[in-house]
Amino acid sequence: MSMFPTTERIQVEIAVAMSIREQYGTNQPGKTYEDGIAEALLWVLGGEEPQNFGGAEIDINLSNISNVGDSHEKQYS
Repeated sequence: MSMFPTTERIQVEIAVAMSIREQYGTNQPGKTYEDGIAEALLWVLGGEEPQNFGGAEIDINLSNISNVGDSHEKQYS
């Protein structure tokens, strides 16, 4: 098992974050945008896994990010 997240795992976390924002506003009121960016990049580099919703049941809309990885990979490959 790789210590780095897969494109699919990253897309799921993006969907979770977007769904939380759309439904509830924010799940991290004490953090800044910069805190979120730093935590996300550290995770991509093999750091601690995101703790977005603490097990709360939310409706995650995966269609929001269906092609996020595809467009990036095509642009830089």
